[in-house]
Amino acid sequence: MAGKPQAEHNEKLCDLLIKKGGFADWVLTSAFYSALHYCDHQIFPLVEGTKGFSDFDDYYKINHPQGNPSKHKVRRSLVAKYLPKCSSAYNWLQDNCFNARYNDYQIKDTFATVAKEKLDIVKGECKKP
Repeated sequence: MAGKPQAEHNEKLCDLLIKKGGFADWVLTSAFYSALHYCDHQIFPLVEGTKGFSDFDDYYKINHPQGNPSKHKVRRSLVAKYLPKCSSAYNWLQDNCFNARYNDYQIKDTFATVAKEKLDIVKGECKKP
């Protein structure tokens, strides 16, 4: 599963975790990955110049064959370029998800509410069926 179905699946988990409470770290994580998949679905397929890319992995393999920079940095740049209205919301979700996953899983529930608001901003810019 990828693209919009994966985004919707992750968003459902995000909503369930918000209702349950006590899992703000996983709300942030599911919100970010939902946003990631919504953005991928909106951006791809993509044509840049004379090159066409079916999906993010295709774009990354062709443009970054050595694997640098990271996929997350490349995707963040694509969101900034093609979805600038939601770029700051996407960046907030990524930064806070990484903090929750790798630095401190003890995240305040208020972050869960903000994460859902940021996800809604991203989703609102990704209107492709």
